[in-house]
Amino acid sequence: MSSDAMLDMPDLTSSEQFSVQAKAAYGALGIRSALGAPLLRNGRLAAVLLVADTNVRQWARGDKELLKGVAERMQAVR
Repeated sequence: MSSDAMLDMPDLTSSEQFSVQAKAAYGALGIRSALGAPLLRNGRLAAVLLVADTNVRQWARGDKELLKGVAERMQAVR
């Protein structure tokens, strides 16, 4: 997995990447859109840093760059 990979979901309810159960779980939390950046350890996925919104949202380039930067800093701290 690449640290450049991002999860960009402007509307979780219409995404085919999530199961019905996952959509229900996120919906129960009020989450409608999400943006995620991988946290890698030894080149493998260890976690995902996720930000979410209660509304449908087209994530801006700046949002993605900020989240990626935070994820990179988190990986550097161990």
